[in-house]
Amino acid sequence: MIQSLLPNILEFIHNIDPFDKLPPELQMKIAGSVSISYLSRGEKIDFYPGDPKRYLYIIRTGVMEQRKPNGVLRAKLSSQDLFGFTFLDDHADGEESYSAIAAESTLLYLIPHEALQKLLEEHPEYAEHFASQAQIRIQNALNVV
Repeated sequence: MIQSLLPNILEFIHNIDPFDKLPPELQMKIAGSVSISYLSRGEKIDFYPGDPKRYLYIIRTGVMEQRKPNGVLRAKLSSQDLFGFTFLDDHADGEESYSAIAAESTLLYLIPHEALQKLLEEHPEYAEHFASQAQIRIQNALNVV
């Protein structure tokens, strides 16, 4: 990553759940691991269980649609939304493949699975914020309120 972009990435993720729950030094580590990807409208990312290249995606700008293999809309996401949680966990059961398609030009921040996994192994107290199951993340958010 280009070091001059680091302050912008850090400022952006600092305000996004679950990164806002992390101390500044861990936010800095995550920001330093980010790569940036641009998708034109219609470009897609395919997700498959067991895929060796896994990332947590943060939408910086744009709109993404998650679609099941049969084309049914799974979710519509925009700026500051995250996706890819379900494929971060090697032990997530029953998750089917899906695609994330850019509904418009989209800029994404990608956090490598390995970097996030290492950080959470070193700091397990933050693991529930990044749980692969949405229900755990929702319950955790409700416990804060």
